[in-house]
Amino acid sequence: MFEVLLFMIVGMLLGLKVFPERLQKYNSWLQTVVVCVLIFLMGVGLGKSPTFFADLASVGGKALIFAVLPALLSIVCVYLLTRYLFKGEEKE
Repeated sequence: MFEVLLFMIVGMLLGLKVFPERLQKYNSWLQTVVVCVLIFLMGVGLGKSPTFFADLASVGGKALIFAVLPALLSIVCVYLLTRYLFKGEEKE
């Protein structure tokens, strides 16, 4: 997984700094295609697992935690910051 992130970061930096401006449209299209292929191959890798359906509940639970927990913490942080930053202001 680390290698995938490393290649994506290197590709992004090369696209931003080295790739000619006139070819940016094609680069963007190519990036979209490559990301779609990557997601497809990840799905194929998951689908090949003989314990996929048994592991699905565990993976789904983890995904739910990774989706809900950051959202809740963001809401709490925004609430606390707005109460702290706008403490002295009166409501209209």
